[in-house]
Amino acid sequence: MFGKIYQQIVKLFFPQFPAGRVGLALLLLRFMVGAGMIVHGYHKIGDIGGFAEQVGVPVFLAAAAVIAEFVGGMFVLIGALTPLWGLLIAITMAEAVRFHITQGDPFYQPGGPGYELALFYLTAIVVILVTGPGRFSVDSFFFKR
Repeated sequence: MFGKIYQQIVKLFFPQFPAGRVGLALLLLRFMVGAGMIVHGYHKIGDIGGFAEQVGVPVFLAAAAVIAEFVGGMFVLIGALTPLWGLLIAITMAEAVRFHITQGDPFYQPGGPGYELALFYLTAIVVILVTGPGRFSVDSFFFKR
């Protein structure tokens, strides 16, 4: 049942899976975003409570953000369940941008807080959501047309 529903979601989001140079570019983008999200989330796993306190959210929301970053990064890296994990990462990064802006953090501040990195990840994951994961992805392997 989940397979059929997910297949319809993939069809809706990605009518095609770009190949060639565009497919290779999406593969590289997915690797960078996925690896970055894995590292970004990994450093928070050991102290989710501390992370929750730092950003002023309940622990369950902090845990959801860490899962979106860490697990979502793994799935985006290989291009699997891209609409689901990409959307969760996008929501998490949009919240991170909002958090930094409302804290008065600048776009970039050497050695200090800024929203540059979160905005980069948000932009990159939106590109992946709009274009799809590309031909060199697990989603393409299972749902290619």
